[in-house]
Amino acid sequence: MKSWGTKLAISAIAMVGIFCQVQGDAEAADSSIYKVQLNDKLISFPDAKPFVDGSSRMQVPIRFLTESMGYKVDWKQEGTQVSVTLSKGNDTVQLKTGDARILINGQAEWMDTKPVLKSDRTFVPIRFATEALDANVSWHAPSLSAIIATDGRAHQALAPTYVPPSEKIIQSAKSYLGVPYLWGGMTPSGFDCSGFTQYVFAKNGLSLPRVSRDQYTVGQSVAKSNLKAGDLVFFSLSQPGVVGHVGIYLGNGEFISAASSRGVSIANINDPYYWGSRYIGAKRTF
Repeated sequence: MKSWGTKLAISAIAMVGIFCQVQGDAEAADSSIYKVQLNDKLISFPDAKPFVDGSSRMQVPIRFLTESMGYKVDWKQEGTQVSVTLSKGNDTVQLKTGDARILINGQAEWMDTKPVLKSDRTFVPIRFATEALDANVSWHAPSLSAIIATDGRAHQALAPTYVPPSEKIIQSAKSYLGVPYLWGGMTPSGFDCSGFTQYVFAKNGLSLPRVSRDQYTVGQSVAKSNLKAGDLVFFSLSQPGVVGHVGIYLGNGEFISAASSRGVSIANINDPYYWGSRYIGAKRTF
């Protein structure tokens, strides 16, 4: 194993870029979006997924990471902490959850964040692979992948490009532009307003109630000044203050909905002649 100082000097610039980027690249906190690749193979995490901690560090389950790299993993419970010993050939690495110190072949070194115990699994920062296991780690932003190389080569990302939920929803919604309005319609043959939002969200794995009034009861309320693409926006029609119409916010003051006069179409949320005075509120559901 290289010395701590040598490894840190080699990886410092790349690693700073990686961990400053991670949270900014992902719109959601869903841990399944983060991928770890070892050389030319994606690592499988069947029951504990990588996540980003409060210090913007990507943490990964140590067992699945190190076993994939050929290390034997031994662990024991020590009160509320877990002590882990990794061994491979003549090399030994020891660490403990809640402790930034690691022992590399008996020599004490320190990481800038601590291993953690979460859901009965021990997690270590992904840069641990560089600092303790003689690997190089790079970050592939489009796929939200950490790529670990143990063979000195550069590797192409295997995970697909990450598409945020909001972008998927907007892409789906826009694909139905021009579909006619149909009272009670819930399919691409014809939509009413809530049938349209329910259909688009369901196509992207998200569940909504059937009618607009009930859709207004789910999710988190969002101020008009904080709207983001993918938020549901609600309007009154015949009864002031009563939800009568729903659409999907696109950004830049625009939303898409199934309108009775134009079918699935795009309008301005601040339209002074109609929608602006009828706006009620918005909900964020993912």
